[in-house]
Amino acid sequence: MATNRNILQCAVCGTLSCVRTLIGYLDQHPIRIYCGKCGIEIQGKVFIDQKRATYRFEFANAVDVGKGDLESADYYMEASGELLTLKLQRTPQGKVPPFVSPFFRAQAQMGVEGVEDFKKKVLPFIETARNQWPAIKRINDLWARGNNEFLRSELRKLLPEKIYPLTNRLELLKGVRHTTIAVLYPLLDWRRFAPRVEYIHKHVKRSASIQPQKAIELAKEFSRKGLLERYRSMLLARIDAFMEVFPYLIPVFSQPFFRRGFTREVYAEYGLSTCSLEDIKNFYSDTYEDVLLMSRLAVAFNNLSTRGDHRVMAPRRKDVSTLDDFDNLSKGSRLVFLSGHEQFDLLLNGALNVGVRNAIAHNSITYDGRTQEVVYYPDGNKTGVKQERMYLLQFGELCRESLYALVNLSELALWTERLNFMAEGESPDYSAFLAMSGGAST
Repeated sequence: MATNRNILQCAVCGTLSCVRTLIGYLDQHPIRIYCGKCGIEIQGKVFIDQKRATYRFEFANAVDVGKGDLESADYYMEASGELLTLKLQRTPQGKVPPFVSPFFRAQAQMGVEGVEDFKKKVLPFIETARNQWPAIKRINDLWARGNNEFLRSELRKLLPEKIYPLTNRLELLKGVRHTTIAVLYPLLDWRRFAPRVEYIHKHVKRSASIQPQKAIELAKEFSRKGLLERYRSMLLARIDAFMEVFPYLIPVFSQPFFRRGFTREVYAEYGLSTCSLEDIKNFYSDTYEDVLLMSRLAVAFNNLSTRGDHRVMAPRRKDVSTLDDFDNLSKGSRLVFLSGHEQFDLLLNGALNVGVRNAIAHNSITYDGRTQEVVYYPDGNKTGVKQERMYLLQFGELCRESLYALVNLSELALWTERLNFMAEGESPDYSAFLAMSGGAST
């Protein structure tokens, strides 16, 4: 990957900054950098013609004065749409520091294969989002409307008949679920997601086998109240929103490819040049709300698996003994029942940071783009004494984990819906499995 060097002059204070941009494999990506002197945000975008190997930049709040010498700049910063970059720093006077290209630095941190493997995750997601997402939304709309004839036709365009026979509602549900979640497959950390899916299957089946009637009651209640349909709509809307913010968050998804993960040194020295806090904070707060709403299902399964009835709550508050009592709590108060002590709590991935959510809701959160430090007041009161800090990269990880938590909970919702259909007489169609395994149906 090549790098391009620009000297930008701040439109506010006139300070010169050298910006070194990695010309990578994306067609375009945002740039968010900050003047080291006055702190103004310099927004930009780079457009890359991969076939012609040309590119161009657009900047706001700064003037591009050319490729100039690094020695003439007061500050040095980096930009990349794919990789973590060094944070803003002053240019040492009288000498040019040995800044290594973000690409070669990534190879040292991730390995040559790691960088290439990450690319093989990002590009398929972008391609699927661009070409298949509209059809996937149509499929979900047809499912919601109960138009099974056209639904089957749309699914057949994407799914092979040998694996997805689509012969009844249960099989149609399986097809809808696969097409919806498959768009995220390239970005999921399968070392974590696959065990989560297996864990959900294992514990739902266990609860259903020990208390079959109670499990059916749970499934029927969530279906009757329209919650399962609502959860599916929420997932679809969040994936849709994720498509919009993904360009801001791409480097965050490189974490599994780092040989040592994101260490303390990584957080301190490196950050995101693709976004500011404003670009992504609403995605987190909105996804937080949806995860918290869907967590009602995890609480219900905790009740079923631990106390034998999905309505019976853990004795953690005197005023909460039933699931209806739980529903009457404020959203923040519900977290005491999702503290990680019961089986299905782990589906939340630690994604619910109530302090960050409160700070966003009460506008008690600030961001310094020069250090990439986020300062927030967990109680939502800027005049309060309690203050917390995190880096923008860590906030980006919260966005990623909240999406993963939603996917986990949607898997639990899928199995709940399967229980409901099977209680109504629907059965899985094993003909595809038998055909693939060489067996014969009886």
